[in-house]
Amino acid sequence: MNIEEIKTKLSKPLPGYDAHFKLAPYRKPNKHYLKNFEPKIASTLILLFNDSAENLKFVLIKRPPYDGVHSDQFALPGGKKEANESLSETALRETEEEIGIKQNTINIIGKLSEIYVPPSNFLIHPFVGFTESITPFVPDKKEVEQIILVELDELIKEKNIKQTTKQVRYKGENLKLKVPYIDLNGNDVWGATGAILNELKMILSSA
Repeated sequence: MNIEEIKTKLSKPLPGYDAHFKLAPYRKPNKHYLKNFEPKIASTLILLFNDSAENLKFVLIKRPPYDGVHSDQFALPGGKKEANESLSETALRETEEEIGIKQNTINIIGKLSEIYVPPSNFLIHPFVGFTESITPFVPDKKEVEQIILVELDELIKEKNIKQTTKQVRYKGENLKLKVPYIDLNGNDVWGATGAILNELKMILSSA
């Protein structure tokens, strides 16, 4: 599958909540929260690129341990929207800050469905981008513990969707939940990141 084919698939109607629910069954539709909360706005980026062997890959990051709800989790580059910037500009800026890829080398090829994250009260707007100019990744020392490069074909494999038990802190309580996750290079990608990637998986697997 090439970038033009992916771009065409991203232009079609999105599966949205149906895709999110498969990887985050404890979530409710976003509009429920938007009506009752004032979420913080954030953007993330699924950054695609071809490696030296022309294999299409994307970038995951691992957050460092810290005193917060997303400590030590796998994520996509991204963060909180700043004033006077568009949602896509947020995704590009955060990507450059967190992994060192220059904004002007990235072409946004599509947008996925927004998803609400209850533990941190963020409404995330995911974008998909492609770069032809991969320079060495430079992780932000405060934000990124590790950069993981994943072949896009691994995301599409249904066998990589598994289940485990996670302890989740929400509203001051420690909850033990059975959660589905995507096994990517031996890394358990779950929660909002898993849900976002599952939407891309469903889009790429569609006719």
